Amino acid sequence: MRILWVVLLCCVPLFALDVTINYGKELKEHFSVLNIAHKEPLECQENHDTQGEVTHIVCTLDRMPIASFSPTETLFFRFWSRVVDGRFYLYVEPKHKIKLFATPSDLK
Repeated sequence: MRILWVVLLCCVPLFALDVTINYGKELKEHFSVLNIAHKEPLECQENHDTQGEVTHIVCTLDRMPIASFSPTETLFFRFWSRVVDGRFYLYVEPKHKIKLFATPSDLK
């Protein structure tokens, strides 16, 4: 089964939101990694169905980032954003199993 990893990085200059999508293949399985980085820490939460599968992930920032992006759909997920009452929300909806984890900004 395909696996999607959502990687959250926490350090980017200014208040720009950096969203990067990478693809790969390991042990004959394709995967995709969505990296989301911002100078301020992102608060992200997995939402699960009754079987414990992730239905979507919501990441929030207390304010709107400088740059925005169009809703995007890949083979593995779709993501979009919206602003509600000055708070920025980023939604990630998987098409396959997904795992949310954070990585430190210094990967040494």
